[in-house]
Amino acid sequence: MRDRYTTDWNDLIGIIANPGLHPKETFLLIYSLQATVHTIWRKRNSLRHGEMSHDVAVLVKFIDKAIRLKLLAVKGKGYKYFGEDLMTWFGSRED
Repeated sequence: MRDRYTTDWNDLIGIIANPGLHPKETFLLIYSLQATVHTIWRKRNSLRHGEMSHDVAVLVKFIDKAIRLKLLAVKGKGYKYFGEDLMTWFGSRED
């Protein structure tokens, strides 16, 4: 997934909509996008309500934690097909 990094919205939608992607990759990409948008929205709302701004590293940690928790929840429900998603996620991160 690292080799397809992009900041262009149209490219991102094209990657997610690609029918040739493995379902595991599609799930990770879509949920990563969802967690990122949610985190940005939370930051926007907190700033509008007078809370202090968070450092980018804090936001990245929040997104990472949200994705890890979702993957653990899916794994815990017995979806064996997505059993390796957590390993894939850890392999795609830069620490």
